[in-house]
Amino acid sequence: MLCLNPMLRSRGSSSTVLMNMQVKWRRFAMLAVLTGLFLQNPVQSRAIFDGCKVDIVFLIDASGTWCQADFDDTRNYVKSFVNDVTVGPNDTRIGVVGFTGPTSTKTAVDFTDLEKDSIKQKLDYMEFKRCVTYTHHALNKAKQEIFSNKRENAKKVAVLITDGDKTIDTKFLEIAQEYKKANIMLVILHIGVDAVDDGLKKAAYKPDWVARLSGYNDLRNTLSTVHDVACPIRCRADVAFLVDGSTSLVETMFDQARRFVNAFADSVHVGDEAIRIGVVRFGSKSDLIVKFTDTDKESIKEKIDNMELQGGMTFTGKALQFTNENLFSESRPDARKLTVIVTDGMPSDPGSLLSWGTRYRADNNKLMFVVIGRPPSIDVSELSAAAYRPDWVIRLDSYAQLEEHINGVRDKVFCGCNERDMAVLLDSSISIPVELFEKTKDFIISYAKTLDIGQRATRFGLVRFSSTTATKTFVDFSDLEKDSILGKIKNLEKAGAMTQTGYAMEVAKKDLFDHARPKAEKIAIIITDGYPSSSSVLLEQGRLYKQDDIKVLFVLVGKSFASYFYDMYKEVAYKPDWVRRFDSYQDLAVSRDFYC
Repeated sequence: MLCLNPMLRSRGSSSTVLMNMQVKWRRFAMLAVLTGLFLQNPVQSRAIFDGCKVDIVFLIDASGTWCQADFDDTRNYVKSFVNDVTVGPNDTRIGVVGFTGPTSTKTAVDFTDLEKDSIKQKLDYMEFKRCVTYTHHALNKAKQEIFSNKRENAKKVAVLITDGDKTIDTKFLEIAQEYKKANIMLVILHIGVDAVDDGLKKAAYKPDWVARLSGYNDLRNTLSTVHDVACPIRCRADVAFLVDGSTSLVETMFDQARRFVNAFADSVHVGDEAIRIGVVRFGSKSDLIVKFTDTDKESIKEKIDNMELQGGMTFTGKALQFTNENLFSESRPDARKLTVIVTDGMPSDPGSLLSWGTRYRADNNKLMFVVIGRPPSIDVSELSAAAYRPDWVIRLDSYAQLEEHINGVRDKVFCGCNERDMAVLLDSSISIPVELFEKTKDFIISYAKTLDIGQRATRFGLVRFSSTTATKTFVDFSDLEKDSILGKIKNLEKAGAMTQTGYAMEVAKKDLFDHARPKAEKIAIIITDGYPSSSSVLLEQGRLYKQDDIKVLFVLVGKSFASYFYDMYKEVAYKPDWVRRFDSYQDLAVSRDFYC
């Protein structure tokens, strides 16, 4: 074929084809998820990527099985990648090889070129040759001419973009094995409707590092695949999906729910020390489809693909009980717990749902609902009461929108795993009894235990505040040992005196945030039960924090806040809904929710 089918070059015109190709949908969904991380939240993704040194070589197929438009799309894809990363001797280095026959396979860009404009100009100069497909020559040339320019502690990634029609398979596989021995991670982006052959899976660094795309327009949807490969976000989390299989669903809707769960599985690192996924199908009864102990991604996806529509009523509460007893009984003690219920209707057992929602919150198992249906047919008040928080209920008009919202689930799972510089400012003024101060410390300790502390993850600081003389930094960002941090919090003593909240912000900025990492998200969590002693200082610090992109979250404890002060806290906070109110410290203790 000289060009791909035009139907497959347009995302808008391929919906019918995609509906009939389950595996391709799964791959497409995976790539859409990864794109969402990179394009919709570029600061977050670049922070992850810039945290490690990466040498990347793109191997671009320029053979006769493509057409000029396909080749141009591929060049534009690489240029988009260049635009969206930091290129430099201590950041990302980029190489490009265009390949066809033995004599026309050329290195277009090598690691010595660290200027973005120069790299993009050289991409424009690349020629479309229309010859045979000597893929092994491209791998060999990249290895000898580009990867030979090594950097210490740099990840090595090769991205092969091809339609899969390669010449001399034996040599291709031999050089691919050399890549693995040299720890060069080969990612293969296979363009076209043909099935991915076993040769490509054997050649890739891992079998599931071969992504099949329907057409070249879908290439941009893979921009952050390389980011996840080279610098993956790794969190210890046990995530359960409860999929509604009741009578109110039709097969098409249930199939979209399957694809939604599969796309999530495709987009995360699954393993005993990373994400574990469980799946329960529910209706009148519940069935365990995937256990947490199943950490083989292909096995997980196959089981989800084979999950059938059940029928019956919608016993959501019973499904939560079943999941708690048969799935979370195997949960890891130090892992985050998240439960996602995908449903189209109200529960047949609302009382049981509310009871188990309370139980899940007490166990710090965060319950999220993805509700499909148009109002007023769907009333979500009972679901909101059962959810971890009311805003953990996502409402969609149809099942077709499911795949667009996988990022919402990922954000909840990965919150705390990205680079963050976080400081807790703890009120220790005279209005707080000693026993309540101790309970708040216990709360902070329980929260800190859930964080991934490290130079490429969360750095944690703590400022105890009351009067200006008693306000001090007790944990700073240089302490990366969790046990040390917990010990310092445990030994913290109450100070008494006034509530100098604004001054505490000034101290935190000087001692902590002025030393934040350039790419890290900066968050200040202020826990207080009283009025600030100086409103003007608080407002001024709020202005400076916003100027420096430091996100302020207020945790207000007590019922006595005057509306004036409450409105002022909302003005200082990162967003108005970043002011959380609790009636008592006991309520705070069961929340365990600062930020995510």
